[in-house]
Amino acid sequence: MNNNTPATMIEPQIKKVEVEVEVEVEKTQIQITQHEINALETEMRDLKKRYTSRKEFCQDLKNEIKDLKREEKTHRGRNLMKQILKYALKMQVGVGSVQEVEMPGSSDILDCQYQHGEITIWASVFPNNTTVKRKFLILGTGDLHAETFEMEYVKTLQELGGLYVWHIFEIF
Repeated sequence: MNNNTPATMIEPQIKKVEVEVEVEVEKTQIQITQHEINALETEMRDLKKRYTSRKEFCQDLKNEIKDLKREEKTHRGRNLMKQILKYALKMQVGVGSVQEVEMPGSSDILDCQYQHGEITIWASVFPNNTTVKRKFLILGTGDLHAETFEMEYVKTLQELGGLYVWHIFEIF
């Protein structure tokens, strides 16, 4: 019996072409990945040139958020009434406890003070907006904290005539 039939003769050629195709696919995938890496590196270089510090970057983001809030008001095409509401923060055991406070979206923090023995935040809000959770961190003077998140200083408060000094930050 002769094994040199057309089907058996062409099988090695098919396998060779399959291997060549696989190699070309891998090369293409590597080129695409390298192209994506180059694009990301270029974007990072541009961002580093634009922002010399994390603080500048955060400030730019805050400005963009303010612009979006203004646009949101304009797009609705009606005069929206704001309301000033207060939100109490609870002193928790442990250094640097993070607390979540639910308040309407697009709220602006106005102030933070003691009221009736509680740390209280006042905010100007659109009361009909959907509520969002905002995170606040209370640190005492000398407390250690990790810079694992972006945070913005809100206020420093003194308790018992300065015996305790608390620093309030909002975490993003």
